[in-house]
Amino acid sequence: MVPRCRQAVDPAGTMIWPLVERGEEVVEVKPVTAYEGATGGRNLSVPVAPATEGSLEAFLAGEKMQAAFVDLRAWRAAGNVKPFRARPFGYLEMTASWPEIADAFLFVRKMEPGEFPEPVPKDQ
Repeated sequence: MVPRCRQAVDPAGTMIWPLVERGEEVVEVKPVTAYEGATGGRNLSVPVAPATEGSLEAFLAGEKMQAAFVDLRAWRAAGNVKPFRARPFGYLEMTASWPEIADAFLFVRKMEPGEFPEPVPKDQ
């Protein structure tokens, strides 16, 4: 299936698709990564420094993507398991063979802390 959208090709020649409808395919995505923004929760916002040059996040931001699905299963199937820099866990940049670790990344250009409703008292 080919998504109906513009694609980017990273320096290794692997396709990265902007976030689009992927038909009947079900993919479990756990690692979420961002180029910049903030993380946190209720009453807490911690700035996230912009990703460093040469990282996956910097590449995607340079491609002007606001959100993208990075299908690491396709990289793995193509034999592309060369280590690269990314920061999908706590915004700590790491170099790893990510296609051997995760099925996919969900990228957003700017991360923002979640908006949580105030808890409802138990007596209501």
